[in-house]
Amino acid sequence: MESNDENEHNRNRSQKKTHLSNSPGLGGLPSEVVFDILSRLPLTSLLQCKLVSQLYYSLVKYQCLTSMHLSRANDHNPFVVCFSDYPISKLYFVDLNSPENNMFLARTPNFCFESTPPKFDIVGSCNGLLCLYYRFNNDPLFIFNPFTREYRALPNLFTPLHLRVLRVVFGFGFHPRIKKYKAIKIVYYRDGTEAIRMTEVYVHTLDIISFDLDTEEFQVISQPIGLGLNKFLNHLVTLNNRLSAVISSQFGENDIWVLKDYNVKESWTKELVIPDYVPQGFRMNCAPRCYRPNGTRKRAFRVLCNLKGGDEILFSYGDNCLVSFNPGCGEFKDIWTEGLPTEFETIVHVGSLISIAEAFASHPTQHHLVA
Repeated sequence: MESNDENEHNRNRSQKKTHLSNSPGLGGLPSEVVFDILSRLPLTSLLQCKLVSQLYYSLVKYQCLTSMHLSRANDHNPFVVCFSDYPISKLYFVDLNSPENNMFLARTPNFCFESTPPKFDIVGSCNGLLCLYYRFNNDPLFIFNPFTREYRALPNLFTPLHLRVLRVVFGFGFHPRIKKYKAIKIVYYRDGTEAIRMTEVYVHTLDIISFDLDTEEFQVISQPIGLGLNKFLNHLVTLNNRLSAVISSQFGENDIWVLKDYNVKESWTKELVIPDYVPQGFRMNCAPRCYRPNGTRKRAFRVLCNLKGGDEILFSYGDNCLVSFNPGCGEFKDIWTEGLPTEFETIVHVGSLISIAEAFASHPTQHHLVA
């Protein structure tokens, strides 16, 4: 049975659709058809529609259009967020859909924070929202949509003063069943010795260790079997919506293993091999390497994602080059960019117009688990 608030929401939504359908600016098309057309546009083109008229400005802000556009994200190449922390922290965005003379331009977003500190880092990207944290003052977290320029500061987390922090690891994700975003902070402590005394897992409302955002429980996922003496688990990545493991060899080759069933160890399947490759733009003289507080380390090779259509794989090389690889023909292609710093960390970002005010409509809650 629907509540009065739900009935009122549905009436308002119906009235808005009727109003849109009667607008002369839509040429008499039903609003559903207009939304379907707009949802197929690349994000940058959709943002330009806001400049056409007041009507289109209102259309682009509709939540149903935002959801439809996000559901078609795989129809386009993603954005790449390149992060540099030398000499100060800075973000760069590369739109892989819009090359100019075979060159991809890097652009910097306008921060809307009251003040942007010189040192921040990226926790992750999910549904067009970036999770950032500042490296000082107990690592406060912020959720930021670089395209709507909305942001939300999360409640600061308490750290016991009598314990020394050994390591901090963050995570950020969305659970589609409970429809909640959650930021995770894992803190390792020690009490004056090298031994880890206690681990606290903070949540905002090595086998491979996974964390269920719904039950907030840790689970163990076995590694691919038969790695061999000269191979090691480099990192994990999502390819074609499946958990994949990048197994690197001391001789330069990288194997991609895909987990077909989370509960079956034997379901790890070797999908392809990426041969050793050195990009033309690889630069040996880079900025000084620094420690990553978010539990990550710089890698010579990192698989990022599938490109549109799923036929090509994007990866970064040496934290200063982007390359695509087509397994079908075995061809590598250097992705030339302009405006990026000498060295950068890269994450994949699916741009969206999700409103942070709506995504975090209720006041964020926090609690912690002690391991």
